[in-house]
Formats: sequence, structure tokens, C-alpha cells
Amino acid sequence: MGKPDALKPLSRQPEALLWTLATAGGVSLLAAVSYLYAGTRFVDRGAGRDRTAARAFALWWGAIALYTGAQGIEDLMGAAGATPLALFVAWRYASLVVYSAGLAGLAAYVLYVRTGSARWPLVVVAYYAVLTVFVVALAASGRPTGVSIQTWRTDLTYDAPTTTPLLTIVLLLILLPVLGAIGSYLDLRRRAQSRSARIRITIVGASMATWLVATAVSRASNNDWLQLFARPILGALVAIAVVLAFRRPPDVASIASDRASARDALMRRVRDLV
Repeated sequence: MGKPDALKPLSRQPEALLWTLATAGGVSLLAAVSYLYAGTRFVDRGAGRDRTAARAFALWWGAIALYTGAQGIEDLMGAAGATPLALFVAWRYASLVVYSAGLAGLAAYVLYVRTGSARWPLVVVAYYAVLTVFVVALAASGRPTGVSIQTWRTDLTYDAPTTTPLLTIVLLLILLPVLGAIGSYLDLRRRAQSRSARIRITIVGASMATWLVATAVSRASNNDWLQLFARPILGALVAIAVVLAFRRPPDVASIASDRASARDALMRRVRDLV
């Protein structure tokens, strides 16, 4: 999926190194490591349905780590003049699946923390599964023809690119549910009983929202300044924020009574899972 590049691919020798693209690729790899680190903090947290929800959050971090890391590798390859079309096309299709799985994991995690029910997370998974099939089919219908080397990113060119109105609708269908989930995640600050938890929720929630919106806008745009902000600059800032937010142990506690109120149960999930 994509739109035609208004800028022509840069003309250069295959052995030349485009430092801007190499920088973006390097920052993406460092960001991927930080996201992976965040994911490891949730793999074994909680028990039963709590652990399932925590692992859904770990899936989110792992998915964007894979997505961002592979994007960084593509950029480094592009900077070095190595752009095999088959490899770039294969990853474009795979990345849509990875990205959607991550978004489904994030939304499922937040919905469980908010409601304590496993029903809504299943609805989210079904929604993103159907949407992924549609988006992959849409990307394939564009018929990729080549790899465009831009200042801060690599991208595919298409024989029949997706029109801007349709691309906008697709991006909204992908992002609106998860942005709503992030808004709900940020609202958990009111339920957090420790200052460190409130700070962590604010940093992580704001970072995720900013990263998602900036990435989507830069992906749909050929503006070099937007790409510079979304990739090297914002990528580095989000990576640092994530590491700082999760460097301390979680505030794990529990409520002894099985007959705890809904409010107490929500506060327990916030303490144990956020």
C-alpha cells in the first residue's frame, strides 16, 4: 500500500552511502531494541487472564520492535544501494500483518485492564484480522514496481497506487481504535496509586500516540521535514522515553478479597499490569 512519490529517487552510485538514510536506519534499530526491552517487562507478569493481557501488551512492543527494526534494515540497505524488489515487497506484506497484530495486542490489553473482561479483546482481534486481510489485498492490488530511495526512508512505488482518499480512510480505520485505546490507557493515571506509575502511564501513552500519528503522517507524505521528525528525531526520543519509563520494577500488588468491588479490581489491574 502506498502512494506515488512526488520526489524522484535519488541518483547515485550503488556504492555511495546516503548518510541521512543511514542515520534513520540506525536510529530505527536502536528504537527497536528499546521496544523489545519494554516487551520483556510484560511477558511473565500476572497469572491467568491477567497474564494473557500482559502478553498482549508484550505482543504490541514486540511487533513494533520487529516493524521498526526491519524498517531500519531496509533503510540501511537503501543507503548502501541494495534494494532487491522481491525482498522489499515481501516485507511490506509481512509488515502489515505484524503492525496489525501489534495494534490488536495494544487495544486488547487496554480493554482488559479497563473492563476485566476477555470478551472485548476478542472483538478487537477479530476486527484487526479482517482489516489486515483487506489492507494486504489492497497493497497487492497496487502492483509494486520498484523501490524509491528518499532522504529519510525507503518506500515502494506502485503501478496503480492507492488514491489519497482511500488511503486516508484505511489509515483512520487502522489508527482510530488504537488511539482510543491509548486515550483510555492515559486515563488510567487516575487509578494509579503511585507517582511512578502515573509518570510511566503518561510517558508511555503520550509516546505511543505521538509515534503512531507521526509515523502515519510521514508514511503518507513525501515531505522531508516530516520524515526527519518522525524517523530519526522522534524515533530517538520515544526510544529514550520507553527505556526510562520501564527501567524501574512494576508496582505489583494485589487485593486479597475475592469480593473486591469493581473499582478495587480495576485498581488492582492497574497496579499489576500497567
